[in-house]
Amino acid sequence: MAPGETDVVSLGVRCGFAIAADPDSPAEVANAVRTVASDPAKVKAMGEAARAAAPDYDRAKELEKFVEIIGQLTSN
Repeated sequence: MAPGETDVVSLGVRCGFAIAADPDSPAEVANAVRTVASDPAKVKAMGEAARAAAPDYDRAKELEKFVEIIGQLTSN
């Protein structure tokens, strides 16, 4: 659980594999859990969306992007 303004939740919501809930708000967390628990089709779709998005955010690929950006910055 994380608030909607975090990068991870923002990405997850945009890609369809996450919902937001403020972990400091028991009511929000309970509502999020109820929402997901009451909709097995949504859970399945979220899982499929997560698997589809995962290759784009592989840790090694992300680190390669970071190294490339640092290389570009330091070569100028």
